[in-house]
Amino acid sequence: MRRIQLLLGAACVLVLGACGDSTSYDCADRVDCANHGDCVEGICDCDQGFAGIHCSTCDLYGGYVSDGAGGCMIAPCEDLDGDTREGYDEQVCPLGDDRCDDDPDNWTVGGCNGCTDADGDGRGMGCDRGRDCDDADDTIWEGCNACVDNDGDHHGVNCSDGPDCNDNDPTVYRGCYRVVYWGDFDTDGLFEVASQFFPGGDRSKLTLAGMDTSAPLGGVAVSPGGAQVAVAATDASGLPVLALYTLDATSAPLMVAAGATGESIIQPSFSPEGDLLAFLWNQGGGAFGLYVVDATGGTPRRVSPSPGCPSCDVTFYRWAQTQGATRHVAFLGDVEADGQVGLWGVEVTAASPLAQDILSTAEATTPSLVPLLGFDNVGRVYFRSDFEVAGTYRIYRANLDGSGREQVPGTTLVNGGGEASVGSFGLSGTGTMLAVSIDAPAAGLFQVYVLDVSAADPDRVSNVTAAPPGPGSLLGPEPGTPIVWGPEEEYLAVTADWPTDASDMDDAYGLFVLPATGNGGVRLLGVPNNAGQDVLDLAFAPSGQRIFAQGDLVANDNMELFFTEDIWSVDVAPVSIRIEDVPTGGDVFGFVVVAVQ
Repeated sequence: MRRIQLLLGAACVLVLGACGDSTSYDCADRVDCANHGDCVEGICDCDQGFAGIHCSTCDLYGGYVSDGAGGCMIAPCEDLDGDTREGYDEQVCPLGDDRCDDDPDNWTVGGCNGCTDADGDGRGMGCDRGRDCDDADDTIWEGCNACVDNDGDHHGVNCSDGPDCNDNDPTVYRGCYRVVYWGDFDTDGLFEVASQFFPGGDRSKLTLAGMDTSAPLGGVAVSPGGAQVAVAATDASGLPVLALYTLDATSAPLMVAAGATGESIIQPSFSPEGDLLAFLWNQGGGAFGLYVVDATGGTPRRVSPSPGCPSCDVTFYRWAQTQGATRHVAFLGDVEADGQVGLWGVEVTAASPLAQDILSTAEATTPSLVPLLGFDNVGRVYFRSDFEVAGTYRIYRANLDGSGREQVPGTTLVNGGGEASVGSFGLSGTGTMLAVSIDAPAAGLFQVYVLDVSAADPDRVSNVTAAPPGPGSLLGPEPGTPIVWGPEEEYLAVTADWPTDASDMDDAYGLFVLPATGNGGVRLLGVPNNAGQDVLDLAFAPSGQRIFAQGDLVANDNMELFFTEDIWSVDVAPVSIRIEDVPTGGDVFGFVVVAVQ
């Protein structure tokens, strides 16, 4: 602290002449110096502990803080953990730099919250004292293995500057990502999993050892960070299995579920932490239930209620954002009565998971619920339904135990026909902002509105077209398809059939990008005049400046994968940005984008 004070004093000497020439610094007596300094040649010479033009503030950089009574006192800084760093406190020690003064090995906020030190030597992943190459031995933290740095940028495996997500490019060591996708994209009828690495676009395929690749896959999931891939497939004996692979194929697959003849395993999904894996399974050949298993293996547990009939299925589910040590899932299905689709929440980490009604089958009618769910930052689930007024879809939210259910405040808008209807929605990654499409102010023309989940104050952000559709038609984001937020929450991406000129056809869905604040929108991808050719799914790259899209934009009924060059170029020719083309009859059925750690 003293060194800072001396340096500031030297700087003041250098500019003193200039200060004296400015009338804004003039004083006549001690009163003009707040009675905390003497007026010397028109300039306040502050008493020790005070600072400012008129000595009206405390000398923060000299280690002084307010005493609460109009005076200044030496900041009562303490070093509670004995690491020679004074503990920071906004009021009493603003110059302290130790944000975790109960830990002598860490001092920054990142170290306090993110240090993983298994052997207690003060070093580890995210620790202020540095990384630990052997976190099981408190006598070793460096020199375990030589740094592997293929491209010479000082990043790599066991390197002191950290890992390298692309060790073949010296200009890149972070910000890499993969797109993992599946389908019969190389040979019609041969079902595989592939990935492309960016930057660079290097392509590789996952070897599905022991699987019958002539049988369609039941789904693919990728763990957070991309280390593991869960594949619902059919083994060589014709039986359904759920297998865990490493994306780099360095180990044999781990079988976490195996079915019998007449059964199916579909829709795998990792929990946000990657420690659990959920999936749907019609064990016994009857109705589909929701199951959860540890990602390291074990016995799958059914977490949905016993079905009320042979065709009473769980049809869709989604993991909730983590709230502490527990894990929750919300799921849809006609579990209790055939055709009566309800919504449930369940704590899957409970000793005896018990699903709670959020929207009961007694309230629900077909098709009152669509497979679209989202969660906000306090763990509430959001869903779209017309259970209260048939044909008028609203967006609701509730706690996962069913309590607190309400129509989301701020989403009740009107048009010329009365109450407007909700078409689709999406919550931001932080769970604090909601984007929702509503056919207001013009009936049948769905516009996108954004609002804070804690406030009922929607702002319209879409302005692609203002012309309403003809009688019986709808225009706008595809109903039931999520509105996707960019990672920085600055932009939204939607699949919509907003016409941009007279050649556009109704029900031809293109990729549009909207600002999350303001008003506008541009179409990046679309196929005017081609009925039935649509963008089907999309996702932002982690940078937020490019978008992956899946659709049959080049050849009708052949779904392929595309990657935009940016998020501003209008109506790019799809064939120019296609990153996975398919043979006749082939398809890319789905994809996931994951950041590489």
